[in-house]
Amino acid sequence: MLRYDFIKPLLHNCAIICVQPRGLGESDRSVHLSRATMLTDAMAAFELLVPFNLPVHVVGFSAGGFMAAQLCATLDQNVFASLTLVGTMFECENMALDMQVSCIAMRMYQKSLTERIRQPVLLIHSEHDQQIAVTECEKHLAHRKSLSLPVKMMTVLGKHSSYVLQPFQQRKITKFMRFTEEVHTKHLAETDITPLTA
Repeated sequence: MLRYDFIKPLLHNCAIICVQPRGLGESDRSVHLSRATMLTDAMAAFELLVPFNLPVHVVGFSAGGFMAAQLCATLDQNVFASLTLVGTMFECENMALDMQVSCIAMRMYQKSLTERIRQPVLLIHSEHDQQIAVTECEKHLAHRKSLSLPVKMMTVLGKHSSYVLQPFQQRKITKFMRFTEEVHTKHLAETDITPLTA
């Protein structure tokens, strides 16, 4: 994950934990992949971040976007500052067929999840992505706006597996994350909430 441009803004004074959906990439394909196991794995990763006592920014890429959204929809909204979704599906309609079939079979829809996420969401997508079309991202943007939920969208260059962010776009991500941290910290101070439990 650290080789991707959208991770670079996090490479400063941060603890980073990466989680891969079971059976994808180099992970063990013999295990059972389901919505339940994805949530279990994401929650276990989140709990590893708690001792660092740092603002938590959840980032999901491709199928990991579902894991990230599912996690954030499940967590107490006071325990994380923002969610960034990169090249992810929304209703699973405008995707490459093989990916679409898998996502629909597992009900990896984000529409119902995003309604439970009150924290700011940053959507990053490429218009040249042929695996998951940018229309999935645009629908997500429109849906959150219709619900008056905080959301921003950034269009970048590159194919699905190789998004390319310009330096000014990386600076925008950094600005987004610092701003959400400040708002999050201020909210916790005003409400006297300790963000150490899910």
